[in-house]
Amino acid sequence: MSVGNEKFEAIAVGDDTHLGGGDFDSRLVDHCVEIFKKEHGGIDLTTNAKAISRLRKACENAKRTLSLLECANIDVESLYEDVDFSVSISRHRFERLCWDLFDRMLATVKQTLSYARLDKADVDEVLLVGGSTRILKVQQLLQDVFCGSKFDRSINPDEAAACGAALLASSTIDEQSLVMQEVAPLSVKLKMPDGAIKTLTERNTKIPFKTTIAYTTPFANNKTMSFWMYEGEQLVLNENNVVKKFIVQGIPFSNRRFFRIEVTFAIDENGIIDVSAVDVISGQQMNVCARYTARLSERQIKQMKNKAEELKLENEKQRSKMAARNELESYIFTMQSMLDDDEIKQKTSEEQRSCTLRMCETALKWMDHDQEATEDDYEHMRTKVKSVCSPIMAAKQHSSPAQRSRMTNRPSE
Repeated sequence: MSVGNEKFEAIAVGDDTHLGGGDFDSRLVDHCVEIFKKEHGGIDLTTNAKAISRLRKACENAKRTLSLLECANIDVESLYEDVDFSVSISRHRFERLCWDLFDRMLATVKQTLSYARLDKADVDEVLLVGGSTRILKVQQLLQDVFCGSKFDRSINPDEAAACGAALLASSTIDEQSLVMQEVAPLSVKLKMPDGAIKTLTERNTKIPFKTTIAYTTPFANNKTMSFWMYEGEQLVLNENNVVKKFIVQGIPFSNRRFFRIEVTFAIDENGIIDVSAVDVISGQQMNVCARYTARLSERQIKQMKNKAEELKLENEKQRSKMAARNELESYIFTMQSMLDDDEIKQKTSEEQRSCTLRMCETALKWMDHDQEATEDDYEHMRTKVKSVCSPIMAAKQHSSPAQRSRMTNRPSE
């Protein structure tokens, strides 16, 4: 991108849409799965979605730690059937696990420079975008490529894309002096009515863009003609993404042996496609109907609405469940803090305090291990805990007001 005098001009776009932070997480997950399999008699964690989800979260945290420290621990309590998992991984080991991902990143960088017809020495400044740019190896490799360039770290990598979107939105307001010149991120191809393929525009062509193609066909009293538009870089047309189907309508009846039309395709600065068609001989303008092949059907829209309602209900259940869990946890900590109070010790027996302590520890252990517990389960457990802890609560109620206040406000350890 060329930047200057409040003008942002895109020179070329290159990306790998199948490479991101999740790929680095997956390498750590796969590494841990193999270690667990060796240490525990061939148990395959990939058959347990819950275990993999917890492991992936721990691996993601370790990946972030490795951006700051030379070594990180991956610890997951009760990862599989009460079996704890713990492993230490060094930054060097992480980089070896992901070496091919780093190669793909560099290949994309070099390919984009090739698209722009620039040498790495022509780049004045590099802006880091995306959380994965915090990985030290990524920064090191980019510095090796752009050795003479300044690295701009003034923008949070997680917010850089949002900042760009804000600038783009600002450029669409007429009174703003900011100008942004975009390019087409993918090649646009056209499938003609006779099956022939024509490339309308190559990747990284500056937009707005307009081109006109002439098409001659035996008339045969056709009333319509269809053109299919694709985007992508694949050689096989059907492996690219279908954008739209354009249908030229209103072709007049004629005794001419051949019919010749000109179809104009235009892409404006907002990426919106406009198509028009005209009869070359008569000059008559024809209607063009665009059909969005990727548009959702009414049934799909209804399914998405129903799914959204289901998720809303599920979120409400989750909030209620967490509220019940928090109430139980708070009650347990309150009971545990009371057990150390001298007045409570005087008014209760050792057996009553031991029973209360065992009940609290049992409840906490159950909370840690039963992640699928419902709101009713938490409320039921709270009832059980309160039943066992009733002697402690009775002793509290008979204590002095100052003593009750001190016990209630005592911080839990």
